[in-house]
Amino acid sequence: MSVHQRDDGRFIVVFKSVDGKRKERSFGRGPDAETSAKSFDEAMKSRELAPVVQQPLGPVLRQAVDAYLDHLRAQGKSKSHISNINYMATSLLYKHFGPMMPLNLINYSDGIVPFINHMRSIPSSRTGAVRSQASVNRYCCFLRTIFNYAVANGLMAHNPMTQWHKTKEPPRQFQITLEDVARVMKHADAHVRWAIEVCFNLGVRSGDSELLSLRWIDVDFIKKQVRVFGRKTQSHRIIPIKDAFLERLREMRAISRTEFLIEFRGKPVRRIQKAFRMACRRAGIEHSVRMYDLRHMFATYMLSNGADLAAVSKLLGHSSVTMTANVYYQYLEGEKERAVTLLPDLPQLGQSPSAQPSA
Repeated sequence: MSVHQRDDGRFIVVFKSVDGKRKERSFGRGPDAETSAKSFDEAMKSRELAPVVQQPLGPVLRQAVDAYLDHLRAQGKSKSHISNINYMATSLLYKHFGPMMPLNLINYSDGIVPFINHMRSIPSSRTGAVRSQASVNRYCCFLRTIFNYAVANGLMAHNPMTQWHKTKEPPRQFQITLEDVARVMKHADAHVRWAIEVCFNLGVRSGDSELLSLRWIDVDFIKKQVRVFGRKTQSHRIIPIKDAFLERLREMRAISRTEFLIEFRGKPVRRIQKAFRMACRRAGIEHSVRMYDLRHMFATYMLSNGADLAAVSKLLGHSSVTMTANVYYQYLEGEKERAVTLLPDLPQLGQSPSAQPSA
């Protein structure tokens, strides 16, 4: 078994079938074709796949990814979510398996396990840092979902990710403070400063799923509220606003040149994370800070000052109060202590109970 490049640039894999006959498979031209040919050659060397080779190998990885991306677009998913899936495919999946890797040749032990270890070992091309467990889990969940879609639509026989289980992640510590936010705003561009104000006052998800999709028609200046559509939950929620922020909205509406709350030089903003990170660097913020942390500040400041958990859950657009409690209960200042004080004292030996618990 071996990989050869023909004079016309095509990459060919030479292998033997189960009857010992010499066979060839062409993978086309270019870097992707070379990667696919090498992946196929390694698969043929490591496993006795001759019975499979005699049959058509079926759909390839690129077909599954493209079909799933089309499905997401039809479902109206956010551009950032679709971009994340496409990034994972082009920067990780295709480089490891090759885009022309037959789906039914990908199994867990020889395919998925090496892929996960590969993800852990190489730094992210975006940040240069080694991927966290949260990132590995997220990419594995994406991959499992793509394969589930491929199985459901007859592109592959079974999902090789069924043996994978999500590894428990250590809780992320949010280190951002109001002082940090003030420093970042001082060093941020005008549209980033305004985006920070909107995030902090509305608790919206950063990115185009919520923040960058907000339009002026979503603001009700009479009722003092903003209507937010959450693409993640596919539902609307109403967020009341304080008088001070209402005045800021009026000021920004008067000078706005587009239908969107967040704009830059008369055009809607599609990405803001990079500009936010640059402002953090200019402000000298050394600990890890994300724009998404402003949403957490929105929740934690309210909860630590006595806000109702169910109300905060509705404001965040969570699917259940349980989800909010799992993330934020630690910020309900004094609630556990208050709960303990509700217990009656046990009577001392020989004394009558001073209080009987109610039925």
